[in-house]
This record gives sequence, C-alpha cells and structure tokens, in this order.
Amino acid sequence: MANLTKSQKRLLILLAIVLAYAVFDVSRNWDTYMGFYKGKKGTVHKKKNSTTRDASLKIRKVEYTKDWNQDPFYVAVKTKPRKRVVRRRTVSFHLKAISFAGDNSIAMINSRIMKVGDVINGYRLVSIQPKRVVLQKGTEKKVLTLK
Repeated sequence: MANLTKSQKRLLILLAIVLAYAVFDVSRNWDTYMGFYKGKKGTVHKKKNSTTRDASLKIRKVEYTKDWNQDPFYVAVKTKPRKRVVRRRTVSFHLKAISFAGDNSIAMINSRIMKVGDVINGYRLVSIQPKRVVLQKGTEKKVLTLK
C-alpha cells in the first residue's frame, strides 16, 4: 500500500465504501435478490414511514408489489362507460333568391347558387318554381319559400 499514489489510495477507499454498502444492501434485502434469481415475480416490499413529531398524524405501513414487467409509473384508473347520445343534426336551409327562367332557373340557398339536380347537405334540388323550391333526400321533402 506504500507504493500507491494519493489518487489510487482515494479510489481504493471509495471502492471499499461501495463494497460495504453493497454487502449491507444484499444482507438487508436477501429475499428480494433471491426471489429475482429464482424467477419469482411480484415480491412484496415494505416501505417504512418515518415517525413525525406531530402526534396527530397516523403512521401507516405501505405495501406494494413490483413486477419486472410492469410500468412503475402507470396508474390504472377505472372509469364509467359513457352513454352515447345520438343527436340528430338539424339542417336549416335559407332560400335567399330565385331566378326563374324555365329550364335555366337558379336559386340561392344558404349563399350557394344552385340549379336543378345540385346537392346541398345531402338534399337534392328537385324543382325550382317562381316562389318556392323543393329539396328531397330519400322520401323526405323540404319546401322552401321566399319571404
């Protein structure tokens, strides 16, 4: 030991401290280490709470299991399934203008210029008359009049 330099002596002391801590840790947690090497999962660890000066606080033991295949930060939260409410979307149409010219008639519905056969929100423009238009979707018909 006399032939070692000052930095080598410091490293040797540090190595001795780390080795002493490792021996202490293994002796304290022997069951955990042996369970790991034997392939046992979910060993129980006990976490000790330190005593506090305030006597009104209760001291409790916390037990948890730690599995090697689990995410330690994942917390499972149970939620109630929501009921899906089917809302029927109402479609509003505003007839703003009609230019009636026989087969070349056009109408302005919701600021869109349309002719017979055009589709708006799933409704097909069936006919254009001087004061009204007819929209159809399947068997449902909507009649829009000028105001």
